[in-house]
Amino acid sequence: MSNIYDQTYLKSLFDEMQSSYERVCNMTSFGFNRRWRRLLIGLMGIETGMQAGDLMAGSGESWIYLLPRIAHDGHLTAIDFSHESIKQAHKRRAKLGAQNITILEEDALCSSIPSNSLDAVICVYGVKTLSPLGQRQFVQEVKRILKPGGRLGLVEVSVPQFAPMRWLYGLHLGVIVPIVGKLLLGNPHNYRMLWRYTSAFGNCRGLECLFAESGFDLRFISLFGGCATALVGRKSVSRRQHIAAEFVKRL
Repeated sequence: MSNIYDQTYLKSLFDEMQSSYERVCNMTSFGFNRRWRRLLIGLMGIETGMQAGDLMAGSGESWIYLLPRIAHDGHLTAIDFSHESIKQAHKRRAKLGAQNITILEEDALCSSIPSNSLDAVICVYGVKTLSPLGQRQFVQEVKRILKPGGRLGLVEVSVPQFAPMRWLYGLHLGVIVPIVGKLLLGNPHNYRMLWRYTSAFGNCRGLECLFAESGFDLRFISLFGGCATALVGRKSVSRRQHIAAEFVKRL
């Protein structure tokens, strides 16, 4: 395998994993997978009527926490490049009976979402699969599609700093999770890759720096001893944009 960040390889990886991915993650995370999604969206302060984006959305596992916040007046645009994930996302949308979700089979690093159009963007457990260059592209794309003052929420499985915890977590993700994946008819090699991506990614500190350089105001959050890390914040508003917004409010 020459390049684990190659887009073609990543698409095939997630296409193949999709049939077992959600079950494996829910089972092996002991509920933390869902808890961290819910916590992230709760911290963002998303409000009724907002235009939201779910980047690297997978099959839409975060929607049950996001949709009640934007309500029927809001709209969600979900993006993923995995064809099998998109197929499952359409099934989830039908099951939820949600009419306010647009699903796009696109690259989250270069999407068709209009610039400055979203009030909030979330990304859950996807950024670790991006190369350092891909992470920079991701930051620029989030900056492009968010409105000034728009909200960002991102959570990622991470490498704990405490050595014993790091060893145990590596054992869990690198050995136990692939075994469970195999038992649930998944390819254990694919699940071993998750720890490889996680160990190369480390945590969200690097992304925090990239977003800060692009003018975001952020808060870094460590979860469960660093087994996951999150970023919550906003795209900055220029003085001119702030004055314009205040003027509109007074009209």
